[in-house]
Amino acid sequence: MVVNMYALDGSPRITHVWGFASLEERMALRAHHCAEKLWPPKGGPQQIEKATSTICVTEPWSAMQ
Repeated sequence: MVVNMYALDGSPRITHVWGFASLEERMALRAHHCAEKLWPPKGGPQQIEKATSTICVTEPWSAMQ
């Protein structure tokens, strides 16, 4: 995880930014953790009212490369 943010205004919301080498790496890790029943965490889905995922790709000049 690169950063974990929590909103201080309005309704509670969090943002996680993860740094993967590629979309393929993310997909492989997600599949592995689902197969091992490590994801989603126990009780996790019941605690989430609404979730949105956004996939972003860094620019070549980014420090996150």
